[in-house]
Parts: sequence; C-alpha cells; structure tokens
Amino acid sequence: GTLSSLLTSTEKSTVTNLTVAGLIDSIDFVVMKNIMTLKVLDLSGSKCTRIPNDAFSNRNLSSFIFPSSVTSIGEVAFAYTKLTSIIIPSSVTSIGVAAFAYCTDLTSINIPSNVIYIRESIFQLCPSLTSINIPSNVTNIESSAFECKSLQSIYVYPPVPVKISKSLNVFGTVDTSTCILYIPAGSLVAYKAAPVWKSFQHIVEMDTTTGFTTIKNEDLILFPNPSHSTFNINNQGIAKLAIYDLNGSLVLNTTVQAKEAISVSKLTAGMYIVKIISGTS
Repeated sequence: GTLSSLLTSTEKSTVTNLTVAGLIDSIDFVVMKNIMTLKVLDLSGSKCTRIPNDAFSNRNLSSFIFPSSVTSIGEVAFAYTKLTSIIIPSSVTSIGVAAFAYCTDLTSINIPSNVIYIRESIFQLCPSLTSINIPSNVTNIESSAFECKSLQSIYVYPPVPVKISKSLNVFGTVDTSTCILYIPAGSLVAYKAAPVWKSFQHIVEMDTTTGFTTIKNEDLILFPNPSHSTFNINNQGIAKLAIYDLNGSLVLNTTVQAKEAISVSKLTAGMYIVKIISGTS
C-alpha cells in the first residue's frame, strides 16, 4: 500500500509507463487505476495473488504483464481497455465475469490450463480476437463467453464436449460456417452430436502424434496472432519451431531462443499451422 507515496503528484497525472516491484495490495491497485495516462504496466516483479474486480476497466491500458504469483483475475478487471495481446500466467485458476469484455483491440490471449470455469461474457465483444483455447479441465462455459465475430479457430482440449445450452449464446457472433473447431483425436463423433458444438461446420481432430494443428502444452502461446511480420512464443529456453501451410507442406523450420522474434514477412498471407517443441512439450 505504499505506491502512492512513491509517486509525485505530477507523475500520478502524466506517467504512461510504470513498473512496480514488491508486495502490492488493493490500495496500490486503486492508485494505478487512477493514473489516467497509464498505457504500459509491468507487474512482473511484484507479488499479489489477485487482480481485483474493476482493476483497470475503462482505461487506456494497452500493455500489461502479470505477476507470476497471481491466481485469480477479478470481474471486469480489464474490460474496455486497449490491450492488444496478453499472456495470463499458468498459475491463474480463476477468471471473473467479463474480465476482458469489450477489449476491441485484443488479438491474442490464452486461457491457462488450470482454469475450470469459463465465466459469463469473459471475452464478449472482442472483435479483433481470432483464436482462443479451451483447456482440458474446463467443465462449464457460461453465456456470451466467446461472442467474438472474428474468431477463425477454437482449440478445444476436453475429450468430452462441455455441455452448453443453445440459449446461453456462448459463441454469439462467431461465424460457425468458417471458424475451425479443433478437438482432441477420437472425439469427432461426440462433438458432431453435441448441442452447440455441432453447429460448427469445420470440426478437425488434432493429431497429437505429428504435432499438426496444435501444441501439447496448453500454456505455451504464440503472439501476436494474427501476425503480418514477426511473432514470438513464450518459451523459457530453446525451442524447435516448424510452420506448415494448410496442405501440410513445411514452409519454415528453425530453432528459436527464448522470446526471440520469428519473421514471417516472406510468407504469403493466409492461415498456417505452427508446431512448437519446447523442452519436452
């Protein structure tokens, strides 16, 4: 609760980039939210277990780095912000209602593998979001969770389809005639028969033996997605990376260092399949 004393009155009204270290509490979050000019916030060196409800909603925040200690994200915590991409730590087990709703510039985000409940309107009306993952531990998906009109691919890890009521409008404005639903191998019959899931016209089983269509580590993500020039993966060490076109032809095969930018500027615009081997995953 000491952040306020460390900032001058001028800084509280002018700072755009802020890095915070050490233990932070709810009072510190109020201070940060009240900095109306804040655009870039790095909490990677800080310690807290929860991002409070309404922590940064309706602010111009465009970049945010979580503390590794965080386990939950509160309701509408980042709603209506200017975030473009964000990496949620694997330590997170709970994400609140509408936590990222109305983030119109958001193109890339991950749902950690320990999340069980996908709450109401969590990504409602995020028109720039093109891809999302649903971890294997998920047992419940609430209404309007993925009302994102630009979704091109959904990676679903539960082998048994999560029960969804059509009235919940979970996928809202998603074009199910073009969006590709990737599912675990051996689950095709179940998904084609399940309410809501069966509305997707393109359901593809993920081949975990070759690495096509997805990666085995649900917490390893690629960003930004889509990309026009370069992208990164959040690997901690050296990783092997291969890119295939939709015909299965290898177009790029390389080794990348931790957080190294990978150039794709020479590739023809379109959709590609990325295979990443990081450590043993």
